[in-house]
Amino acid sequence: MRRIIEADMKTMNYDWTELERIAQDRVGWRMLVSGLCSFMRSNRRK
Repeated sequence: MRRIIEADMKTMNYDWTELERIAQDRVGWRMLVSGLCSFMRSNRRK
């Protein structure tokens, strides 16, 4: 699972250090998770 997320983050130009900073902020983390969920859903539709 983590490998899939890492691949997605690379395509989205995300940095893991930046993700960890967002993860410390609960609101940012929730936004990231919901954004990732919608990103996965749009990928499945194709």
